[in-house]
Amino acid sequence: MRNKRLLIAFLAAAMLIGASSLSRVRAQDPLPDAATHLPGTWAINFVAPEVSPKGNRFDQPHRHRFSFSDTDGQRITLAREVFELRVPGAWRTSGHEFSATFEFVCDPGLTCGSIIMRGRLEDEHNMNGRIIIIYDTLDSSTPTGRDTVAGTFRGEKCNDRTGGITPQHDTGGCE
Repeated sequence: MRNKRLLIAFLAAAMLIGASSLSRVRAQDPLPDAATHLPGTWAINFVAPEVSPKGNRFDQPHRHRFSFSDTDGQRITLAREVFELRVPGAWRTSGHEFSATFEFVCDPGLTCGSIIMRGRLEDEHNMNGRIIIIYDTLDSSTPTGRDTVAGTFRGEKCNDRTGGITPQHDTGGCE
């Protein structure tokens, strides 16, 4: 019986030591604060279905250069499209996570849509997350009431780091 109590006390002490060393590791290597490290220019690669359930096409280039700025509390996102069009949007942060939203310009007669990005900074130079594309086409079978598809994204901050992202259609990298 005494050995059992001693064993339980020893296991409890080992768990406490392990937990405290784990918290020290986390404290030494925290994830970066998105409000501090998101501003700047990023090359972001989207992976999304080419055709939605209602037949809408994600005809936008899959890689874009995004500029996130925070001037006087105005958090603006600019996405570069083909022919240097600038697409405005907005962003917000919470710890190492962020979200951004914007609409791409579309030609007359084409279905337009909005993109919502929800992601996190892996470190000061890399991000990843999910995207949702909500097209203007009605679709009562989805929670949004619109034709909707989901995808993912990965991005690298443009500061002498241009490798690693393999785009399908490239119109906006760090160049």
